[in-house]
Amino acid sequence: MKTLTLFLFVLVTVACYSYTDLQSATENFSPEKKIDEGQFGELYKASGELSDGTKFAVKKLSSKYHKEDHSVFASDVSSIFAVEHPNLVKLMGCCIEADEQFLLYEFLENGRPLSRLLFNNGECLSWQTRMTIAIGIARGVNYLHEEAHVIHGDIQASNIIIDENFTPKISDFGLTSLLPDEDSYINSRFSGTLGYIAPEVAQGKLTDKADVFSFGVLLLEIVSGRNNFEPDLPMETVFLVQWTWKLYEQGKVLELVDPLLNNDFPEEEVFRAIHIALLCTQDSVKSRPHMVQVRAMLTGDWEISVFPSRPGSLTGP
Repeated sequence: MKTLTLFLFVLVTVACYSYTDLQSATENFSPEKKIDEGQFGELYKASGELSDGTKFAVKKLSSKYHKEDHSVFASDVSSIFAVEHPNLVKLMGCCIEADEQFLLYEFLENGRPLSRLLFNNGECLSWQTRMTIAIGIARGVNYLHEEAHVIHGDIQASNIIIDENFTPKISDFGLTSLLPDEDSYINSRFSGTLGYIAPEVAQGKLTDKADVFSFGVLLLEIVSGRNNFEPDLPMETVFLVQWTWKLYEQGKVLELVDPLLNNDFPEEEVFRAIHIALLCTQDSVKSRPHMVQVRAMLTGDWEISVFPSRPGSLTGP
């Protein structure tokens, strides 16, 4: 009876929709309606609107993230539903069927993944826009850690949606385990995204500092305009973090900056951004700053007094 009561309470607080409604809104999950696909599942644009006129997108969760106990799933959704911040994509509701689980998110008109802006179409984002995006992401992640007590677990460029005003909004938060304490262990079903994963995650341990590591990699991508792993590039530049360290040690970090900027950037801000990124991507969990510090360093409200150490995980000279 207690479990049933909890389940019903969650359903009252979180808007729930029928599978039939979602089928209709996505034209039976037509490939033409598919926006993106990630480790958590497939995202579809809906044709309809919520009762208040809000457009929405539907995430069909991958079966490996399904929870057989619907009350547990509903409780998790309730926790995500309560999380709200200008730099987070808002959860609008859910759908729970016998063998399918869905999440409904606000649909950002003209929204584009940051990965598409940085890597795919060669669009030139100004340095100011890049830093505004980076600071917005840092604020969103900091909110997740400090206020919502949630580890994202998969901070990456494709999980950052940029709206028509170039405001970054983090998606897919709350889909990994909540943050109970510093010694929490990662769920065995979670894999993360290659290139963004902190070293300790491979050992089965996930804390908020794993998000800090991922943010550091993402910050380097924002500065350079390239993916963290580019196998077609010369060997010394294939791995973005390793290449950055080589340039850092040679005093040539300005060579990292996206050439599309045509040298139109303040050098001091570039040095600061790269310095912060290298601090975030330290091998040692304890050596990485917390996101509240990262956010403050990016805005200039926190003096950077620590120098990064070359990670032992890097190979080569």
